[in-house]
Amino acid sequence: MPFERSARKFSRAKWERPAFISDSEIPADAITVCLRTQDNKLSLWDCADDDGSVEEAVLALATGSKYDSLEKMHITTLVIAEMKSQGLSLANTPGDTAVEDLRERHLEVVKLTLNQLTKFAELMATNIYADDHCFIFTRKDVARIIKTAISQQRLDGQKLNPKLLGELSKISM
Repeated sequence: MPFERSARKFSRAKWERPAFISDSEIPADAITVCLRTQDNKLSLWDCADDDGSVEEAVLALATGSKYDSLEKMHITTLVIAEMKSQGLSLANTPGDTAVEDLRERHLEVVKLTLNQLTKFAELMATNIYADDHCFIFTRKDVARIIKTAISQQRLDGQKLNPKLLGELSKISM
């Protein structure tokens, strides 16, 4: 089933507006930290707009090769059709996650220019500032999601970063 939304992790603190930034503007830190591109691309995970589906995106993110510690996650979901209507190009690509059945749920915003990145930021800002389609997962939530995937044998815990495994072992459910 095709998904109508995509999940993107963000740092809420970077989107907070200091006094010198008006309500119609986005802080530069939100762009340079939360929307840092690589090869003119941004990573997203297909999902629905419900807790269970967004948890799948959290699982994909938390089991990526660069994820080495448990951290609180803020996630927003964006409507794929809205991104396309803004002229953003999306491409399905295999995702960086140790959960094999989630790899195909990865997509990227590709061929980004500054103008397109601004459009993407504005879509995110609409959600974040309205606190709409935003989800918060505590460190304990992320640990529960990972441990559940391991117990369901969707994830081989040995494929995780050793530091992350150590942190998981210290959190009781």
